[in-house]
Amino acid sequence: MGHGEAPLPTRSEVAPAERSAAHRSPTGPAQQHCKRLCVPLLAIVAICSMFLALQVLPTLKTGSITLRAVHIHTTRVPPEGALGLGAGPPAVVQPDVTQLTALMTPSAELSDADRPLEGIQTASLPESEQRARKRAARKARKEARQRKKEERKRRKAKAAKGKVLPLALAPPPPPAPIATHKEQQAAFDAKAELHFVQVACGDRLDELVTSLKSFLAFALSPQYGYHVHILTNGIVTPEHVAFLQPASRFRVSIHGTYEHSAGLFRECASERLYLHEHPALLYVKKMIYIDTDVIWLDDAAKLAQWFDSVHPERIYGLAEETLPPQTGWYLNGRAGDLPFWGRSGLNSGIMAVNADLLRMSTFSSARDEIIAYWGNEKQLLTLGDQDVLNVYFHDRPEEVAIMPCGFNFRHDCGCQLDQLPVAYHGNDFRKRDSSSAYFHHMMLYNRLNATVLQTHDTYP
Repeated sequence: MGHGEAPLPTRSEVAPAERSAAHRSPTGPAQQHCKRLCVPLLAIVAICSMFLALQVLPTLKTGSITLRAVHIHTTRVPPEGALGLGAGPPAVVQPDVTQLTALMTPSAELSDADRPLEGIQTASLPESEQRARKRAARKARKEARQRKKEERKRRKAKAAKGKVLPLALAPPPPPAPIATHKEQQAAFDAKAELHFVQVACGDRLDELVTSLKSFLAFALSPQYGYHVHILTNGIVTPEHVAFLQPASRFRVSIHGTYEHSAGLFRECASERLYLHEHPALLYVKKMIYIDTDVIWLDDAAKLAQWFDSVHPERIYGLAEETLPPQTGWYLNGRAGDLPFWGRSGLNSGIMAVNADLLRMSTFSSARDEIIAYWGNEKQLLTLGDQDVLNVYFHDRPEEVAIMPCGFNFRHDCGCQLDQLPVAYHGNDFRKRDSSSAYFHHMMLYNRLNATVLQTHDTYP
């Protein structure tokens, strides 16, 4: 202490109010010293907290962690002596991390593999309590899944609300059993049997099959059994006509040609003059003869019905060759001096035959005489069997029934119809004319798979 200077006041001389003001002053030396120590410590605590958080968070996939606040209490360390200059070390603010915990509150969607924090929660609990908590957690997850499932159902029902759902169709009836071949044969025998005859020789196989397909398409009368007789010189086999099914409606018989038939016109063409004498047909009372170039447009049974009901006493039923104003083969003089029936002659492409009456008539002997005179001697039987029939019925018109032209429709016959014909009879020209209706019908049935035309009878 220098001379002349006033002495410093002693501790006891300092007023209490002054000491309190100096202690509270934020700019005092002690407080500044405390700040210098506390800031680094707080930074260290923050870094430790972040480190712990980074160790805990990566273990979670879903869910949430609730970090409790880190409570830092500052404990003042009072100086040993009174606060003042030279009175000892200043008060130090000492951080105290009292609690740093991370509690996991798992969501219901966590799987069992995502439970590492459960041990943190339950490690200090008794084993029974741990099991109880795990059961509760599993139950909560199950209930959450059930709630989500129900929510999806509600959303789906809401989306479907208002939509027009298709009407539920009744299930189809069970298929009826297909009858055995024996049962089908018995069913055929119980029906009225109609006999149809076709002759196929040379190159007529494809034409025959095409004609039979059209026959199959319209043979639909349930009260009749359709018996088809095929006279052939060997070109037709059962496999060619196997499509005429089912056996409850169709029966097919293949026979050889009649050995005593005359070789007139073209190969096998004169067979129709000997049908009532053919050994395989002697039991047949009535039959319908059909050329292989005939396409059916309706049920052939209609022709048999017409012949039975309208002219049961006639031995033949035939259509006129032409109708006025058409001239045709006989009226234009191409037949020469050959006599013919009526005004225009007869066409023998389709014939209804009463075989019983024919066997009792004089037709067979008259036929042989006509062939001998007009054929062998005069050489005028250009159309073969058709010319023979015209000569025969020229003198016996009462023995023939003239069928409506719709049963033997030909493009050039002059027939005027108000409805579709039953049978469409072609000729060589119409077979080649792609603009004719006959050509298109012929090509249709030629290419058609016969199985699509078949029907099947059912039995209880």
